[in-house]
Amino acid sequence: MSKKRKIFKKKGKVVKDLTRNIFKILNKDSTKSYNYKQIASQLKIISTEGKNQLIQKLAELKNERKIEEVERGSYKINIDRKYHIGTVDLTASGNGYFICDDFENDIFMPQVNVNKALQGDMVKAYVYTKRGNKKQEADIVEVLERAKDEFVGVLQKHKTFGFVIPDSRKMSTDIFVSQNKMNGAEDGDKQIGQKILKIRLVKLPKF
Repeated sequence: MSKKRKIFKKKGKVVKDLTRNIFKILNKDSTKSYNYKQIASQLKIISTEGKNQLIQKLAELKNERKIEEVERGSYKINIDRKYHIGTVDLTASGNGYFICDDFENDIFMPQVNVNKALQGDMVKAYVYTKRGNKKQEADIVEVLERAKDEFVGVLQKHKTFGFVIPDSRKMSTDIFVSQNKMNGAEDGDKQIGQKILKIRLVKLPKF
């Protein structure tokens, strides 16, 4: 199994993905406000330099009216931000496109913005213009409805658990299976008798 991904990456001393991670926290509850210490704690930012970057970013987002300061040093998401409802079309690379009637063209989503959405899911997304190249990108803030909960794939079995690797190239997430849910399936199985190994997600990934 791969190592657990860190919440943010550093390039030198610059905290990456700071804007996206701030929005991820504030979007959990649009009515709740957070101060910079609470946000820093959730992002595991402990250095003074990292905290200064966070404070500067919060001020920048406030000036851009993407967040609002409800009281001194306490912020929440700006509910006037424009969200859009659409569906997800994923690629084999893990990136995807946001398909919405509000836009003439599909909007690109880098993998970090997919936020556990699966192929065909109905989602709510924020569309923004990327600095530099001025291209639009979408960032999913909520999965509204799952397109499906059954998937076909090959089982990779470990001692007390397993993972099903889905057949679909647009399903980039392996699915965890506990031992008591394997129903006699063995490592490498795709078929049990004449039946294709099909699994039902009983606990869908949380946003």
